[in-house]
Amino acid sequence: MMQGKFSIEAIGFDPERHCVYPSDLSGLLPPLPMPVKLRDCLTLFEYQGSPEQKHEAFMQGLERLVAPIVVPRTNLERVADANKIIVMSPTTGHTPTAYDFASRQDQMIFLSNQVLATGWEITRQALLSLGATVKISEDIYTKKGIAPVMAEDGIQLPVQQTFSRDAGVAIDNLFLTPSEGALYRTGIDIIETSHHVRVPPNSRADKFTQLTAGLKPHHARAIVKAYREAGVNLKFSPVDAFFEAGDVISDPRKGLVLIGNDQSYNQKFASLRTNAATLRQAFANVAGERSAPNFIERPLSEYSENRVDGERFHLDCFMSLLPQGEMLVDPHYTTPASLDQLRKIYGDNLILIDDTNPRKTREPIGTGDVPNCIANLVSVGNTLVIPSCSKTLKGTLEQRGYTIITAADLGTTPGAFYMRGGGMHCITNDFPSPA
Repeated sequence: MMQGKFSIEAIGFDPERHCVYPSDLSGLLPPLPMPVKLRDCLTLFEYQGSPEQKHEAFMQGLERLVAPIVVPRTNLERVADANKIIVMSPTTGHTPTAYDFASRQDQMIFLSNQVLATGWEITRQALLSLGATVKISEDIYTKKGIAPVMAEDGIQLPVQQTFSRDAGVAIDNLFLTPSEGALYRTGIDIIETSHHVRVPPNSRADKFTQLTAGLKPHHARAIVKAYREAGVNLKFSPVDAFFEAGDVISDPRKGLVLIGNDQSYNQKFASLRTNAATLRQAFANVAGERSAPNFIERPLSEYSENRVDGERFHLDCFMSLLPQGEMLVDPHYTTPASLDQLRKIYGDNLILIDDTNPRKTREPIGTGDVPNCIANLVSVGNTLVIPSCSKTLKGTLEQRGYTIITAADLGTTPGAFYMRGGGMHCITNDFPSPA
């Protein structure tokens, strides 16, 4: 049996060969189509028989595990109204990590990282083929010398900053992001309340909270820089209140902003009990009174006692503003009162995701379920790139003039676009191209 740990770079990407791979092993093994690799490498997890047979099965599975993946080529027709700049996060799961390939957990993490990077690259190719301008924001972890891996004392450094959408939201010519102070205050409150402790100044927990609070503004600045390189100048505008922009939907046609709210979660923490009022005033101060947010309840969010069906902790996990002004919503994840609020705002332009869409899908590595975040989509013109779409919903959207492209059309599964806590919309910020 192979022993010990192997220090490798988890993900490399070769855009010419359309492959993702563990970079220092590239060229040693032939690329495999993702479904073949995912199926065959499971021998690592299921070897039986004599010690010799187990070792042989392990070695064969190991070859499959570290082999590059062939990313399906995306040949989509460019859309005529592709007037959009999209800033994508850097590929997640790409930093140097030590793996013990005799460990099932490490095998699953390693394979999941490769699937994640494959979904990221398929998304990038699809958006480019449709005609969007795609920019990749700067990797702030590398710039700051931070590896988002498990620390020795068991504290996991943050990986959520790799999701561009959470860093901030563009409204008019502003890029709004939570201030470092607001992030720090909320972070300390959550630690102290959850663990019933006081965080002393300059303690490990205090320094860790300072670090995490500082990362999001850095990521927001990297996104603003990427927009500027693509021809859009946005003003970096911190808001002195806590929010994540995956929870923010700006509708310029109606001059309003929708923000997700979970009352049961907010009541647990002092800093969040007053955050809604602070957030409303902060948006009004920075972006103008018309941008003071309306709140949409999401009672099935990550930490809610009512959570029954997967991770829907941001609005963009179950809601999407479509290019022509319609609002696509899965009614299962909000309250009747909020749904009535949306009906009053959007009327006939409120499109409900029907019950024939599966709310969960099998993980791409073949074990367990992941949320099927149907509304977590990206649009280019009137073309919607969406994880999955039932016949009923597809017919409804096509009647309104939309072209639908699903994961299956891109040669993969919906689970490939669930990127360890986020999806296609979570890794992208979008803005109209300058005329």
